[in-house]
Amino acid sequence: MSISFKRTFFFLLFAAAFLYAGLFGGRGVSLRAEGPQFSPEAWDRLSPKEKNLIRSEVQYFTSEIEGVSASEGVVLSWAVADRRVFKAPKIVGYQPASPILIRAPRNDFESFQIVVRPEERNLSGLTASVTDLTGPENGTISKENVEIRYAYYHYVSKPTDATTLPGWYPDALVPLEKGSDGLGAPLEIAAGENQPIYVTVRIPEGVPAGVYSGTLTFGEPGGDFTASVPFSLEVWDFALPAEGRLATAYGLNPDLIFRYHRCGTGEERREIFEKYLKNMSEHRISPYNPIPFTSYVTRWKPEADPPGCEIDFTEFDREYKHVFETYHFNTMMLFIPGMGSGSFFDRHPGKILDFEEGTREYESMFSDFLQKMESHLRELGALDKVYVYWFDEPAEKDYEFVAEGFARLKKSAPGIARMLTEEPSDGFCAVLEQKGANVDIWCPLSSLYSEETARKRMAKGERFWWYVCTGLIHPYATEFTDYPAHELRVWLWQAFQRGISGTLIWSANYWTSASAFPDGLQNPYLDPMSYVTGYGTEPGTRSPWGNGDGRLIYPPLAAADAEKGGAYIDDEPVSSLRWEELREGNEDYEMLAMLRALADEKSELLSAGEKAELEKTFDLSSVSSAIDRFADTPDPIYAKRAEVAAAILKLQKK
Repeated sequence: MSISFKRTFFFLLFAAAFLYAGLFGGRGVSLRAEGPQFSPEAWDRLSPKEKNLIRSEVQYFTSEIEGVSASEGVVLSWAVADRRVFKAPKIVGYQPASPILIRAPRNDFESFQIVVRPEERNLSGLTASVTDLTGPENGTISKENVEIRYAYYHYVSKPTDATTLPGWYPDALVPLEKGSDGLGAPLEIAAGENQPIYVTVRIPEGVPAGVYSGTLTFGEPGGDFTASVPFSLEVWDFALPAEGRLATAYGLNPDLIFRYHRCGTGEERREIFEKYLKNMSEHRISPYNPIPFTSYVTRWKPEADPPGCEIDFTEFDREYKHVFETYHFNTMMLFIPGMGSGSFFDRHPGKILDFEEGTREYESMFSDFLQKMESHLRELGALDKVYVYWFDEPAEKDYEFVAEGFARLKKSAPGIARMLTEEPSDGFCAVLEQKGANVDIWCPLSSLYSEETARKRMAKGERFWWYVCTGLIHPYATEFTDYPAHELRVWLWQAFQRGISGTLIWSANYWTSASAFPDGLQNPYLDPMSYVTGYGTEPGTRSPWGNGDGRLIYPPLAAADAEKGGAYIDDEPVSSLRWEELREGNEDYEMLAMLRALADEKSELLSAGEKAELEKTFDLSSVSSAIDRFADTPDPIYAKRAEVAAAILKLQKK
């Protein structure tokens, strides 16, 4: 630690201690959520590592709870859902008492955190229960719609990059009744340590608007601690649609699910995979392939004149209808046999049976397959949902190969969307045009997104998604366990600002690396680092990709140590703080899109003043003023979200 870094840190701790003692206005002073009060300019002058150190060492962002009744010796406070509440901050203070109030539309999930901190002794265990929420017009939100989880602390020994720090980071959100080891043991909390309890309410679509009230009750089995915590939910008078407007495409590896859950039979595999689909659906996220158990059956006919194929869609159609009607996904990756594949690292030309690209048999069979596939997808009503993602992150040396593949797809099935994880450079676009091809959906890394270039391509009817992965670090919003959690939520606000219509993350359940653990499986709870797989990595090499990269959901705790073997585990998948932030961001995007649609629909009914007011609402710079500059805290998100809701409610009355 440098001398200047030490000096800055200890000055801030000293200032925080004075604030806590009340020398600058006492408990009512307005404190920055990151720590002690100082100007935004002074805060901006700190390095990212200094900011992160203050966040972890100084707790001033939780509030006392108005109306709480609790035993002596245990402090309860509350915070919005987007905060990382660190395990044992050196300086602890609380914002003045306020009621717990969350606000959301129907068909939304909304969360908050209760922070339990025993001061003088360990808590031997913690239980929690909740009442129904009662509201206006005899409205009730059943307690079955309330989920109570606790934040699991993962130890980061190797920070993702130079801006972050080693230490305990909350991420996995484990059902409280599963306890500390996943086997039913009560959750123990050490004296002087925080334990966030994450409370999530699902707002059913049919409930009346208004304020609902409920009570959480905490207890210590066989101990003295009890607490009664009131909370309220304001339901806004509109509902989010079941299917989101923001396209999502996230990797979900079924083989890892089956290995960690110790699935033996096909029935067990189907049962557990459905639980992961349900979880993704509830977070408004579509997996690459939601129907891994079956597909269309193709019989190639190279001997025909001309060569072609027959496709049996019976099982494909049945699975597709089940998944999309049940879970309301909005995309699906379409596998095209014989297409070939590749990335910047290597590539594989297409081949059907023993016939390679360029042969008469290949070209005729491939074209016949695509024409029949496009026609059937149109009849099924699925054409607007599917996309082809056959090549990943091409380098300049791959441009001609990729352009030829895209031209082949466009020639025979122009209605099937072609997606590519790449930014549209002038050189690549020239190669595409030369080959008579184009990309329907560009998906660049968000840090490489160019608004000027995107506008030109959008004018040609091309769409833009974007993605995050290991290659995206500070100062951009990204996905790592040791980064501020609200960054993933900001990332989706940034998408709306730029007309981005979809997001992609390469994996949601990357729990182990075949290269780093060639003879076993990683425990994703005990080791939060994601390690490189493939790309020529020698077996046994543990090369870091970043903490939590591609790991946004977890197996249940009972399945985390998959090396132990044992019986099939049918527990639900475990969410993470970052996964919840993606859901919040998807819901925010839906509200923003809803407001934009209403504004367009009611445009002729609005006065000039009302239109100007709406434009102010659509000014999202308080959340993010540039791709690499956004709010340090989630507070501006909540303020702008309430403003958007108010505008929706006002426009609905027009």
